[in-house]
Amino acid sequence: MANDNMKHRRLQELDESDFEIVDGQPDIRGWDVKTDGQTIGEVDELILDARERKVRYMVVDLDDDALDLDDDRKVLIPIGMAQLHEKDDDVILPGISLDQLRQLPEYDSDNLTDSTEYAISTALGRTGFDQDAQWNSSFYQHDHFNEGNLNQRRLPASTTATSGTSYLQSRQQSSEAEGYTGNSNRIYNSDRSSVNEEIEDDVLSPVSNRPNDLNDRLSDEAEDDLSDNDRKRERRNRRDEDDGFRSGL
Repeated sequence: MANDNMKHRRLQELDESDFEIVDGQPDIRGWDVKTDGQTIGEVDELILDARERKVRYMVVDLDDDALDLDDDRKVLIPIGMAQLHEKDDDVILPGISLDQLRQLPEYDSDNLTDSTEYAISTALGRTGFDQDAQWNSSFYQHDHFNEGNLNQRRLPASTTATSGTSYLQSRQQSSEAEGYTGNSNRIYNSDRSSVNEEIEDDVLSPVSNRPNDLNDRLSDEAEDDLSDNDRKRERRNRRDEDDGFRSGL
């Protein structure tokens, strides 16, 4: 039931949502997470804002040995605080200490509230927001939630990270974008290897698949385009062929 309810929430786990990562963007789930050169866990899941279609957090499964914890536990890290390694499939957390990671509240998918988000930001050193005020979307207008930071290390040195690049798309949008729909409701699978619905537009169908009446219609139209002299010549040739056939009988 928890998974069913998640789709009705503003913050959702990517795997349980109607969204997917845009083609060409890396899926960092399963990647090692490092800080100060030390592996402290791995990315277990991504938390997205369904209203804004933006990733807000990584769910990081912390390594109990690396952080001297009693047990492995999962925490949320704002997406803007993470950077991808230049070449390796690693996520780097620059500026986050082991002590800060230990202070993060344990992730509970059924209890992702405004208070939880405030507690995460406080543990990671963010100030200047009123935890008692009513929550609003301006909370995310902070560098901690800038998706563009994720690719900062993979950009040319002169390039500044921005949040303009889309990281998510709806699953339905992805399937429709893969193939031309036109007037025929034709939709290709992502590998373009099959067609889910037969094309209904005769104009786009191959000649060999056209119905006979359409071929006949096209032949008639082509014949109408012949000049009178061409028609006469064609009829004369047909008569000569018929006469030759009869004389041979």
